[in-house]
Amino acid sequence: MKSKRVEEIKAYIRQKKQVSLDELCQVFEVSKNTIRRDVREILEEGEMKKIYGGIAYEEKKGLIPFMERNQKASEEKKRIAHKAATFIEEGDIIFVDSGTTTSHLLDELPDMRLTIITNNLELINRAVLFEKVQVIVLSGVLNKETLSFTGKSGADELERFNIHKAFMACTGFSLSSGVSNSSIEEYEIKSVAVRKSRQVFLLANGAKADVTSLQTYMPLSRVDVLITDTTLDPHYADYLESEEKTVIRV
Repeated sequence: MKSKRVEEIKAYIRQKKQVSLDELCQVFEVSKNTIRRDVREILEEGEMKKIYGGIAYEEKKGLIPFMERNQKASEEKKRIAHKAATFIEEGDIIFVDSGTTTSHLLDELPDMRLTIITNNLELINRAVLFEKVQVIVLSGVLNKETLSFTGKSGADELERFNIHKAFMACTGFSLSSGVSNSSIEEYEIKSVAVRKSRQVFLLANGAKADVTSLQTYMPLSRVDVLITDTTLDPHYADYLESEEKTVIRV
């Protein structure tokens, strides 16, 4: 039966991660037209994505607590934050997103006059030591998993400000689903920050490529500068650079 075959195809794709249409025809012993119809039906469910000549399983990532995320690849995160800090200039008004990489950003800055708008609790605590840095803290409810203040009140406050540069974090990014995040509560603040900023920096390692999380808060084309590591799939660098964006690997 067709319904049983479609379920078997989905299970096969989940196991293999990505497969060609020719491979599916061979494994399930059906014609190319039949496989195309089955694949169209599977793609409509949103769990899989179309790739050149085939189909791939796009695994959804859940939210990992802040402390656990912060321990992973900490040196890599510091390198990314260090590079991001070189784009910050005297007198800038910047938004710093919640996240384990963005939390390192302040540590990498020279002594300069600066305004930071943020909901990032880690960053707020570190900013106490910087006399020239003015910190505007967005209101909201403290999310203990992300160590960030979230909610509509913070997004409403953010609407009032002009932002030169936004330094954003994510759970994943992909060509089909854009830049996404696992925390429902953070969605509005992230979306407003991107819309209000003249320039958007995405701080994300290569492992986050091809990952789709719960909510997309901006298209990948909105990113002006991607600061990542050397594991980034060249396909993403090619796409961004073709859109006249900057990709920096550290």
